[in-house]
Amino acid sequence: MSEEEVQKLLGFDKLTTMIGKKEGEITLFRNGNKPEAYIIRIGQLIGDVIGGKGASSRKFFHGDKML
Repeated sequence: MSEEEVQKLLGFDKLTTMIGKKEGEITLFRNGNKPEAYIIRIGQLIGDVIGGKGASSRKFFHGDKML
C-alpha cells in the first residue's frame, strides 16, 4: 500500500464502532502509520498488511524453487 492509501484508512480507534455486514468480515485499519487487518465483529488482529510503494505484488518464500 502507498503512504497515501494508508493515510486514507480509518484509524484503529474506530474499530469498536464498526458494524460488519457479515460474520468474519475483514477490514483494514490504520494503527499509527501501519495498516493492520482486523476481523470486525470480534476486533481480533489477524495480521499486519505487508507491501508498500514499489512492492511487487508477487511474494516469494523460502522453498518456492522446490515446488
